Amino acid sequence: MREVKKSSTKWMREEMGIARFSWQEGYAAISVSPERLSGVSKYIENQAEHHRTRSFKEELEELLRLAGIPFDRESFG
Repeated sequence: MREVKKSSTKWMREEMGIARFSWQEGYAAISVSPERLSGVSKYIENQAEHHRTRSFKEELEELLRLAGIPFDRESFG
């Protein structure tokens, strides 16, 4: 994941001209099955609106809960 963040940061800065681009600390990777791709694309398109009522942290916690993965609030920040 470190290499993905490193190379994508370089690309955003050099190719997209966003000199101050940086990733937040930490990361989460969630896979998507092909039959869910359309719904995920719509979610991404409307993400700004969606997060006006629900924070990323709240949403991530819910996704992890549904997957049966413990959520460590203290390490999330």
